[in-house]
Amino acid sequence: ISAVAWYQAADEVGSETTSGPPDLSVIDELITLPTQSIVVSATWADVARQVAQDSTRLYGLPWKAFEDLIANLLERHGWEVQPMGCTRDGGIDIIAAHKLGPDISIRMMVQCKRYKESVKVGVEQVREIWAVKWQHGFQQAMIATTSFFTKGARESGQAWNLELRDHEAIAAWCRSCGKTLSVT
Repeated sequence: ISAVAWYQAADEVGSETTSGPPDLSVIDELITLPTQSIVVSATWADVARQVAQDSTRLYGLPWKAFEDLIANLLERHGWEVQPMGCTRDGGIDIIAAHKLGPDISIRMMVQCKRYKESVKVGVEQVREIWAVKWQHGFQQAMIATTSFFTKGARESGQAWNLELRDHEAIAAWCRSCGKTLSVT
C-alpha cells in the first residue's frame, strides 16, 4: 500500500462526524502488517568454529557477521576493538588498540572486504587503505577479506607494511582460536 493511500484512508476514518467509534474496516482492508521473524544468530565463537571446520563458510557470512568475527578474533589476541558501524566509515571498519607498555599503545585500522571467491582484493584497495592509514595517523593497518589478494596487492601490502589477512589466513586464525573457545 502506498503512503498516500494509507493517509487517504486514515483521513476518511478521522473525518467521520457520526457518534461512536470510527469504522476502521477501511484501514483493515488496506493495511497488512508484516509479521516479524525471530532470527537466532550464532555467537562469534560458533562462527569461528564453523569456519575452522569448513573455510567456505566465510563466503556465506553477512558483512556484519564477518566484521564481528574479525573484531572478536582481534580481541581474542589482546586488542581492544571499536567497530565503526556501517555508515560513512571512511574506509575504517574497526579501530583496534594494543598496549605495549604503561604509556605505549599502538592503533590499527581494519578494513573488512567481504568478497566472493572469484573477486580478489587488488592493488587499488590496498593503496586506498594505505592512504587512509596515513591520513588518520594509524601505526598499523589490516585488510581482512573472505577472498584473496592479487600478487600486486600482496607485494604492495608487504612494501607498505600492511597486514593482509586472506581467506586462508582467517581460517587458520579461526582454527588457532577454536582450540580454546568455550561455548557461550
